Amino acid sequence: MILHDFRVDHQVRYKFRHLDVHLKCPHCGCWVTFGVPISEEEYVELRNSPLHNVIIKDEEVLEEIKRLYSTNADVAKRLREWGYW
Repeated sequence: MILHDFRVDHQVRYKFRHLDVHLKCPHCGCWVTFGVPISEEEYVELRNSPLHNVIIKDEEVLEEIKRLYSTNADVAKRLREWGYW
C-alpha cells in the first residue's frame, strides 16, 4: 500500500477534526481510507500543507513521507484508540 493522498476536515456537527488518509495498492488497486483524529494545531498545519488534497505521485515525496513518519507511533496509538487495531 502506498500513500495516495490525504485530506483534513472539520466536522462542525460532531465538534472534532480529523485527517483522512487514503492508501492504494499499486498492484491490485485496493483502496483504503483511515480516519485519524487530530488536534487544532495539526489541523491548521495540515490544511496549509502544499500536499493537502493532492494525489501524491512523486517518488521523492513518498520516500520523504516514509522517512518522516516511519517511527511515529502517535498515529498507531490514535488508530488503536479508535478501534482500528
